[in-house]
Order: sequence, then C-alpha cells, then structure tokens
Amino acid sequence: MDLAEYCVTAVLVERRSIREVAAATGRSKSWVHGHVHLYKTGGAEALKPHKRGRKTAPNQTPATLEDEIVRWRKQLTGHGYDAGAATCCDDRWLRKQPSVVCSMPPSSACAW
Repeated sequence: MDLAEYCVTAVLVERRSIREVAAATGRSKSWVHGHVHLYKTGGAEALKPHKRGRKTAPNQTPATLEDEIVRWRKQLTGHGYDAGAATCCDDRWLRKQPSVVCSMPPSSACAW
C-alpha cells in the first residue's frame, strides 16, 4: 500500500480527520484532501500513477522519409559513394537517379 492509499484508507475507513492524517504522514492537508477526492471520483484506479508525457512526437521524421533515406544510402554504398547526409541530400546525385522519386530531397539535418 502506498502513501496515497494509506491516507485515503485512514480518512474514509478509519474516520480520521484530514488534518490528523496529514500531520501523521508529513504531507499537507491539501495533498491528502486531493487524494481523497481522486478516490471518491475515480476509485482506486485514480490513485495509480499515469503517464503525463506526449503521446505523439510532432517533430519526428516520417517513417516513409526514413525508409527513403535508408534506400538512398544503400544505393549510394552500392555505387561506391559515401552514404553520408551530405551525399544523400545532394540534388545533383538525386537528379541522375531514375528510381528515386522525390519532390524535394530531405535536409541534411534530417538525414544525419
């Protein structure tokens, strides 16, 4: 049993005051009251920690572009070129390749 569950049990089951439980646990009255409120509205599940981070990465390189860069690097290596970001993003090399269909090459920052 973690501290939040203990505080909720002490207040709701043992009928101890929020002030008394807060003093006994070293937490503030508002912290104890907040967890009691969470329990009353959402049950025991509401007391469990949950992730608060982003669910998506808006600045992540799209998977299709990643696959294209990997394909370019394999082609470059196969032709004996350096497969670095500068070569992948070189317009002159891309225009010579009939198999590469790309409206605009990726930036070198993307290919690094």
